[in-house]
Amino acid sequence: MSKYTATGAQLAIRSITDYDANNATGNITPSAWQTQFQAEMRQPLMQGGGLTFNRIAGPGAVPGNYNGVLIAKVNNDLTAAEFRQQLRDYISDVITAYWDLYFAYRSLDSKRDALQRSQVTWQSFDALKNNNRRTGPDEAMAREQYYRFKSEVNDAISGQLGVQTMERNLRLLIGITITDGVLLRPKDEPNEAPLVFDWDSIAIEAVQLRSELQQTRLKVKRSQMEVLAAKNFLMPELDLVSTYRIRGLGKRLAGANSAFRELGSGDFQEYEASVELRMPVGFRQAHAAVRNAQLKVQRQNTLLREQERRILRDLTNDVVECDRAYVQMQTNMNRYLAATDALKGMETNRDFGLPISLEQLLDAQRRASEAQTKYYLSLSQYAISTKNVQYQQGTLLHAIHLMVLDEQPAPVSMKDIISEAVPSAPPTSP
Repeated sequence: MSKYTATGAQLAIRSITDYDANNATGNITPSAWQTQFQAEMRQPLMQGGGLTFNRIAGPGAVPGNYNGVLIAKVNNDLTAAEFRQQLRDYISDVITAYWDLYFAYRSLDSKRDALQRSQVTWQSFDALKNNNRRTGPDEAMAREQYYRFKSEVNDAISGQLGVQTMERNLRLLIGITITDGVLLRPKDEPNEAPLVFDWDSIAIEAVQLRSELQQTRLKVKRSQMEVLAAKNFLMPELDLVSTYRIRGLGKRLAGANSAFRELGSGDFQEYEASVELRMPVGFRQAHAAVRNAQLKVQRQNTLLREQERRILRDLTNDVVECDRAYVQMQTNMNRYLAATDALKGMETNRDFGLPISLEQLLDAQRRASEAQTKYYLSLSQYAISTKNVQYQQGTLLHAIHLMVLDEQPAPVSMKDIISEAVPSAPPTSP
């Protein structure tokens, strides 16, 4: 049985029993049993010794292969950060699917309204056609408009971007039965209030909270620890060895005049204390391991800087997109109100029997339907762009009040790593 201590010492207890039978002329007996119990302590004084090295490299480490408790902790933090990243991506997909379904319903509502208006128009001109043949082309135009809107309604119900398709996408994401006889409809309405972002605050949060950057910083910590461990192998192996041994020898293994009986008497005991020195010529493997670990640190630091730049670029794009979506929402709302007023005015004139242009009426119906659809599209885009800012900022899970245990790994400094922790590169402020 053996055990490694935190300082790299190996404590061992061994039991050795062997049997020798041969016809050598110098033997007093033709066969003999030999048994011994041995206790040994081996403490590395240079290579392999020290609390920090053994917590990084672990027992029996070789250059380039480290499995200590600190490495295991970093790997565990990496797994937790990857889980948070995947959970964040999943929540983002669910929110996007929710607002896509919201827009699909609103688009269907606008097209149904347009279909009802076009049906009334067609019926009125169809009635005139029976009394006056000259209105035949007008009736055909109104009929074409009706079937045009009916086709759009059909697409809005079961097309690629229709209600049924978007509803099935949402069901798939949230893990409920695809078809259960109930049609889901979003309850919440998008936020129409303007959002003003403090760039300095959200940029710092993005650099500190994004899971991708947390994972890269953890990899930097792991690589820095590997550099410390690799440098330990540049020292020679100098071990302090202390051994205690008790022996027994006999013709039989057990019983009278046996090896076990002599062992129990304690007459034959040994103690050994020694210093062992081993040193490879050139330390080529150790130098290669140090160089490889240093290159990994440089690579991860470079990757971290590039990820920070990319994340800040993406955050900028999403903030600009959020502002654009809000302006577009206001513009499309004004367009929708104007198109609705124009259509209502023409329909009022028609109801009072005043002369109106059929082409203008049909065009007003199309414009009102298109403006209504565009308004709700920009409304859903504004909601999605707001979510995207929170996504890039790294606060999406907090925004929906979804907490994950051990959510943020504690920042660690280089001073901490030398004494039981891991070095950490501080985040760069934008």
